[in-house]
Amino acid sequence: MQLWKLVGNPDRRRLYKRILLSGEPVSAKQASREPGAPPPQNVGYHMRVLREANAVRLVNKESRRGAHEYFYSPTRKFDRQRVLTLIGELDGETGPEPERDRP
Repeated sequence: MQLWKLVGNPDRRRLYKRILLSGEPVSAKQASREPGAPPPQNVGYHMRVLREANAVRLVNKESRRGAHEYFYSPTRKFDRQRVLTLIGELDGETGPEPERDRP
């Protein structure tokens, strides 16, 4: 899957950004608790799309009372900075102001 298709969906884009910036593995359950996040079943779907595109990888599985929670981290398939730049452009964010020469 091409990167622009992968981050074209706003919910998947938000989820992928969360995983990239987290610094630690993220589960669908954790991601669904974020403000503005879609329902857990939708987060699970988008997590699966990211996994099938090799954008994230399964790093841990925890079992509690018969339920499983899967934790994912980003892979190196896509350049992290390039992804974050594209996500920022799609979300209408602007980068930092360029430094200007001072007289």
